[in-house]
Amino acid sequence: MNPLIEAGESENGKQVELRLGQTLRITLSEAPTTGYRWYVRQSTQPVILLVRDGTVSSPPQRAGGTVKRQWDFHAQEVGMASVELEYSRVWERHALPAREFSLSVHVT
Repeated sequence: MNPLIEAGESENGKQVELRLGQTLRITLSEAPTTGYRWYVRQSTQPVILLVRDGTVSSPPQRAGGTVKRQWDFHAQEVGMASVELEYSRVWERHALPAREFSLSVHVT
């Protein structure tokens, strides 16, 4: 059993299967110099628990450059869960997000 299941933009809107104890890693690109960042809107606990949130590449050297953002969720209970992320600017709280990402998670 692979302890790490990876998901990216191509899994948006889909369902992934995890076994108890596995980790789900979501990796998405963001352009922090534009003010846009990914934010966790919802993650279903206690089925999956967010254990890590951070960037994995160095800061962009030019405006508009991108970095990879990763979240690790640990499957700690059997059941169904969902993860919802939104790509927005913190100062535009009342605006719709520029992008959204969602994933259904089935833990067995």
